Amino acid sequence: MNRGVRGYNKDPKTFIIKKRTVYLGNLYKSLNKENIMETEIQERAKRIATYLKENFGAKAIILTGSRFVGDYEEDSDWDMFVFTEHLKLGQARISIAERFGPAKIEGETKLDIYWLPHTQKFDWNVFWLKLRYATIILDTDEIAKSVIDEAKKVYDKGSEKWSDAKFEGEKNRSLGYLKKMNNLIKKDKNGECFKRLCWYYAEYLFDWWFSLRQEWPLRPGQAFDYIKEKDPNFYKQVEQIYSDTTIRQKVDACEKIHQILFKK
Repeated sequence: MNRGVRGYNKDPKTFIIKKRTVYLGNLYKSLNKENIMETEIQERAKRIATYLKENFGAKAIILTGSRFVGDYEEDSDWDMFVFTEHLKLGQARISIAERFGPAKIEGETKLDIYWLPHTQKFDWNVFWLKLRYATIILDTDEIAKSVIDEAKKVYDKGSEKWSDAKFEGEKNRSLGYLKKMNNLIKKDKNGECFKRLCWYYAEYLFDWWFSLRQEWPLRPGQAFDYIKEKDPNFYKQVEQIYSDTTIRQKVDACEKIHQILFKK
């Protein structure tokens, strides 16, 4: 099982993961064998780390999101968890901006920072699933490493199996949305039906699919190909929803998806 390889540079307190990894169910699978980030991105990440260390007392930085995964656009944000010595547990994160001003580097895209005290431990409510796609670009006293290690322990357990009550509750939620959409079609309110499909039903499709398999959801860039491979029938119906089809065909696809997911 490949869980990625951490490669240390000359500064023993700063390191960058050398292999790109993605979380699939309970397995970390290498996406490519090259360095995780292009040389230019690595250099920019080091520059950001130095800036945050010198100006905001950063003790550790974890980079997440598209800049790590590699599916970023040129104007994409830098999504980061920054552990600073200037923040205490329970203290409002906005206090950093109030004291030091916004974190901004001339000529660099937006730094989207989640400020944390340097004593912060892994907390599901803080980090959720974001550390499955992450690399450490600055670490003092292995602050970030300890957080990621704890996160992996949680992630490796997989998503909890739904209780019977949870299953019935989500099944009824799906049935309720389907009933509402079908009633709107009967009333010739196709526009309203389309809004509800997009806003309500489609929002739950992928969470339902992954949860019922006791797997964590993937990023969109990986999720579609993964679902297509594992469940072609479900994927076919999803295509119907997002293709240039009539609202009737889309709702029919939702009906079939309901049968696939809640056939228990």
